[in-house]
Amino acid sequence: MPMPFAPSITANNMTDEQREIVARSLERQGYRELAAAYMWAAGVPLAPTPDDKLLLSAHLNEELHHFELAANLYEAVRGAELAPVVERRARALPMPESWMEVAMVQCVFDRAGTFQLREFQRSRFQPHAKMITQILAEEDGHSAAGDAALRDLAEQPEWEPDAAQSCFHKWLRLALLSFGRAGTNRAIELGLKLRDSTSVMNEYVCDLVPTAQACGLRFPTTGALGLEISLELPSP
Repeated sequence: MPMPFAPSITANNMTDEQREIVARSLERQGYRELAAAYMWAAGVPLAPTPDDKLLLSAHLNEELHHFELAANLYEAVRGAELAPVVERRARALPMPESWMEVAMVQCVFDRAGTFQLREFQRSRFQPHAKMITQILAEEDGHSAAGDAALRDLAEQPEWEPDAAQSCFHKWLRLALLSFGRAGTNRAIELGLKLRDSTSVMNEYVCDLVPTAQACGLRFPTTGALGLEISLELPSP
């Protein structure tokens, strides 16, 4: 549903400012969807069982479908193709090199995308809100699958705490970077987004804590992550 008391907008009656904000949000979303698809493709050979391979393949197809939805809306808003805008950045992300890293990506990076999408569910731009609601229904379970896989691996004798900690540090940093700049409230004022990125990041971190603690993973400081943001990370 749209923001209370705010009239809905369409691709035909948007202001230039609204169009620019929506286009940027679709670019960030398209980047995450395409990057996730590439990472699940890289993860299929690393999956230990046929069931794990099938699940990753299903997630891969969903991410590509979500990218297609974002690309179609981007073309309606911007009048341009989304793929050329985000392809290079998506390919620049590191690909998982072990099943543990695949699970970490699902648990940490993919989870961040879900939290970001929720902020647009009540956008005044209803085509965007409708698309986000559809995607979130299909995304349900992605990060849960990563949580389950990571917790299972942490209980195995071959679990390497130092390697897991390094991997956690790496993907937490990339996940937090994907939220974009904090303190940019114009999208909120225009009814296109619910909250500032910092509030969403803090909620994301709180949601991540139980699995991190269960796996013996410590949260680094924002300084150690090389991020200049005001974030309430659990003590390392």
